[in-house]
Amino acid sequence: MPPGGGQAEPSMAQTTRTTLRTEVRTYLIVSAGAFALGLALGFFLMG
Repeated sequence: MPPGGGQAEPSMAQTTRTTLRTEVRTYLIVSAGAFALGLALGFFLMG
């Protein structure tokens, strides 16, 4: 089942899969960085 209901072309599926993997990795890195920043800021403000 291709996401979006498009044609199941191998190259297109591979590109979509790679793009999704890159987006997920970027989202994880950004969320982890924001969480660490908030944690550090909380510790800094708490003293």
